[in-house]
Amino acid sequence: MSQTTQPNLKSQVTSGVFWSGAGRVVQQVIQFGLSVALARLLSPDDYGLMAMVMVFTGFAGILADAGFNTALIQKKDMTDLHVHTVFWVTFLSGVLLFGITFLLAPLLADFYHTPVLKDIFRVIAVNFVIGAFGNVPSALLQKRMQFRTIAKIDTAALVLSGVLAVVMAWRGAGVWSLVVQPIVAALLTSVFRCRACRWLPRFIFCPKALKEIWEFSGHMFGFLFINYWARNADNLIIGKCFGPAALGLYSRAYGLMLLPI
Repeated sequence: MSQTTQPNLKSQVTSGVFWSGAGRVVQQVIQFGLSVALARLLSPDDYGLMAMVMVFTGFAGILADAGFNTALIQKKDMTDLHVHTVFWVTFLSGVLLFGITFLLAPLLADFYHTPVLKDIFRVIAVNFVIGAFGNVPSALLQKRMQFRTIAKIDTAALVLSGVLAVVMAWRGAGVWSLVVQPIVAALLTSVFRCRACRWLPRFIFCPKALKEIWEFSGHMFGFLFINYWARNADNLIIGKCFGPAALGLYSRAYGLMLLPI
């Protein structure tokens, strides 16, 4: 059994590394082209406003996932109980975070002294609910080592959402082109992933399965919590103290620096 399984596993790993790397390279090239096009059409203020919002919504996204997807991927004895339980926990977390963000939007806008952020916070919060539908399918595709499918899905979602953002920016939508892009990307990714792994949620919830998943994901969540603020505290401080234009220039420069990495 080991003699037949080992070559198959080696082939899967080799293929996975190739498609993950190739997909990443292609996506980075596309992302660079989209960034150049959008930078020609948008102002630093537009990027700064989006970066202000992403400081909080990015952290909320970590709260919604809480390391559950990684826990599913690494769990050897995973069952339908674990899969569906994780889906409903992440989905309900997404709905809860959407509601909290919607209600706190005026306070978050006041924190930055930028009233226009209220509407941006409320619209971008929809991503918490949309993204929840694609989290479990993403974990299943990774666990099955279907990295070729993942690369195709991520690239297609990037191209379609990016083109839409460029068209909106060209038509004068300003910061809203940056707001719509991640929402459309999340929607397309969720739909494509569900279709690719042929998985739909069922009304199954098991507290015991949740406890087993949390034994791993709890530690993962702690790491993600600390790492997130270590990497994003600068955006929070710059946005608060210097305004959207300065943060926009900083975030674009930082993003370009990370692109080849």
